[in-house]
Amino acid sequence: MSGVFFASMTLRLSHRHMKPAPPGLSVDVFITTFNEPEALVRCTLTAALAIRYPHRTWLLDDGARPEMQALAKELECSYLARRVNTDAKAGNLNYGLANSHGDFVVVLDADHIALPEFLDNTLGHFADSRVAFVQTPQEFYNFNSFEHMSVARATDSWSEHSLFHHVIQRQRDLVNAAMFSGTGAILRREALNEIGGFATGTVTEDMHTSVRLHARGWHSMFHAQSLSAGLATTDARSFGRQRLRWGQGAMQVFVQERMLAREGLSRSQRIAYVSHVIGNLVGWKTMAMAFFPSVTMLTGISPLHADIATYLAVVGTYFTINVLVFEEIARGHGRLFRSEIHNLARCIPSILIVFSAWRRNLPFRVTPKVPQQNKDAHQVFLPWFVIAATCCGLVAAWWRVATGATSGAGASLMLVWAAYVIWNAVGVIQISRRCRVQTGIEPLFPADLFVTLEFDDSQARPPYHNKTIGIAIDRIVLRSDSCLICSDEQPITASFTINRRLWQLAGRIHKVSEGCVEIKWSFESKQQAAEYALEVISRRIYALQKFSRLDHETRWSSLTASMDNKFGIK
Repeated sequence: MSGVFFASMTLRLSHRHMKPAPPGLSVDVFITTFNEPEALVRCTLTAALAIRYPHRTWLLDDGARPEMQALAKELECSYLARRVNTDAKAGNLNYGLANSHGDFVVVLDADHIALPEFLDNTLGHFADSRVAFVQTPQEFYNFNSFEHMSVARATDSWSEHSLFHHVIQRQRDLVNAAMFSGTGAILRREALNEIGGFATGTVTEDMHTSVRLHARGWHSMFHAQSLSAGLATTDARSFGRQRLRWGQGAMQVFVQERMLAREGLSRSQRIAYVSHVIGNLVGWKTMAMAFFPSVTMLTGISPLHADIATYLAVVGTYFTINVLVFEEIARGHGRLFRSEIHNLARCIPSILIVFSAWRRNLPFRVTPKVPQQNKDAHQVFLPWFVIAATCCGLVAAWWRVATGATSGAGASLMLVWAAYVIWNAVGVIQISRRCRVQTGIEPLFPADLFVTLEFDDSQARPPYHNKTIGIAIDRIVLRSDSCLICSDEQPITASFTINRRLWQLAGRIHKVSEGCVEIKWSFESKQQAAEYALEVISRRIYALQKFSRLDHETRWSSLTASMDNKFGIK
């Protein structure tokens, strides 16, 4: 999508003012699970039970696992398991609807941690009786995932689809076209009952349900505040599988709902859904752009017939404006060059979805919540092939210039393009390798906490006080200096405060290096580990709430307000 076209669609974004939640509403919180680890589900359930507004928490277990039933009993939440797992996640949610009675339903995936104020900040929107659902942004707290660019950028909250959840959804909200994204949403039961429950028949029940609700005249809202966070795909294989399912589902919905002629949809809603489907076809463009330099250099046939000065003046100016407009209008959530790397990573799944548009019985593959070690080699085959083909093209171009068969000017232009293509391919390979190396390691969040260490050994030494570098679900990293003398595996007790809660945890020195010391926790119970993980992740979500480019927001809010006043737009 070009920057100029993107700007025309996102000049204005919605700004929803939070309304107080009315008392006395009945709410069911659905947590869907199939094969996720018990520790992960425990943490999600603990967070759901801590939501302040009165509600009933349900664990919908499509795996019918005894350990999940025991977990629900231990935490005193409701448990449901089907005998027949038809219609995948949609069927699981519909089974929950049939066995519960709340006026509103919250949908959370098994890895999504909700903040205690989730319902307090969203239920007020349902004062409008026409609102069917309120969607919140999908955030991810594991920035060592495949969707994040670098662990070194610990303060960068950008992920591969930040743009969709923080900009595009807000633009669509202005025209009543915000989409239900499958998790982090609250829906009105009356609206779901009117369309027969969550939509089945496709592998993306969220988009499908949105289309049916909008077609029946119901309204949607997008609450832009981050109130939950989950796990992004952890490796190249999971990333490709997830994008394939999303794209296949979008094509299924497009065909089955006859999107271009669907009655009940407004013109703006139709455009929003059709553009969403088209956006999943980016692989065709990416493939053409990736192999254009190599084909041109190998064949000697170029569609560009201009001298360098003319080419740079026309194409260079357009490209510069395109990049600047995109970066500015995306309000800090757009990363044009990073997005191209991920577009190459999902290139093949994006191409394959076209051939599944008319298939009705596609398998629903649950996105793995743990890294799939050494199973993503074939996912990086395309980047290696692109690099090889481009290098062959460069050799061919050099030979033509050396023999005088072509001009050096044309070859120079292709050289720049080839370098950009190789840069994207190397980016995919680097992210994939980084994810494989970090398999099983919990992400380390930047933090500046004051920690007191007490050494559990025979030596009599005073407590050590210092600040942290970062915290994780399973460990903490402190700055060290000459005052701290310790060895690996030495037992200690640490005291510190997170979110106004005092923690005293036992652990062992895991690693001592120049400038820092890493401590691994030894939790007393699984529940203590879950509660600590909840505190750490909640702190991360509160940090995500602050991740906004205020300069961008202020500039564009002022611009659109002045335009509205000038032209009398309300």
